[in-house]
Amino acid sequence: MWEILKLVSNLASSLDCSLYLVGGTIRDKLLGHDPQDIDLAVSGSCQSLAELLAKELQGTVVLMDQERETVRVVVQPNIQIDLSLLKGNCIERDLLTRDFTINALAIKLSDFNNEWINKVIDPLGGLQDIKLGLLRAVSNSSLLDDPLRFYGEFAWLPATICPYFPLPVY
Repeated sequence: MWEILKLVSNLASSLDCSLYLVGGTIRDKLLGHDPQDIDLAVSGSCQSLAELLAKELQGTVVLMDQERETVRVVVQPNIQIDLSLLKGNCIERDLLTRDFTINALAIKLSDFNNEWINKVIDPLGGLQDIKLGLLRAVSNSSLLDDPLRFYGEFAWLPATICPYFPLPVY
């Protein structure tokens, strides 16, 4: 997986895109799991980056959501790379659109190294929620928009469910 991240970072640089590793990839790594999916937020053309990445890795590009510019690169049956356009004008705003605080985590891909844990962007306290075993919605609408997502998260994560709390403003 780390070789893929290096490749994506180099390709993004060639397209002058900023790239953030986000969500479940960070959460899974923190919980000691080997992430199978790579989730990336991109400040540039997701489609162009996905096409370059698929070419390099002999993968397939799948358009997931044209309106939100979300694409997936399937490399092997067990490796998927999801690229989504950065929502808002900064990564913190993008993280406010996530479902749970434990998924509202990011790290600039260029900062991803042995000391990555110290560089996690965490505007909603997701790192603390992981430590405490809390599953906290980012907003009331996150569960209404996708109620089955809640069950998917809760199924594998031994957690206490917490109510929604007001968001910070960025």
